Amino acid sequence: MRGDSEVYERTLPDGTFGIVIDSTPDRNFNLCDACNATVRFKCSTWPDSGYCDDCFKEYHVGGPILR
Repeated sequence: MRGDSEVYERTLPDGTFGIVIDSTPDRNFNLCDACNATVRFKCSTWPDSGYCDDCFKEYHVGGPILR
């Protein structure tokens, strides 16, 4: 596994405070938003979803039920 996440704060133009979590350019893995599994991008069908394949299918993320 390579890379990491960076966390920083910012204030939006309307004055709303925000916390931003961003990946470093060399990051090659996800931590699943549902089960916290570590999955390499190349081993994931939907790496941009933030979910591992099992949770993506179980929770029907992004659209119709997958079978």
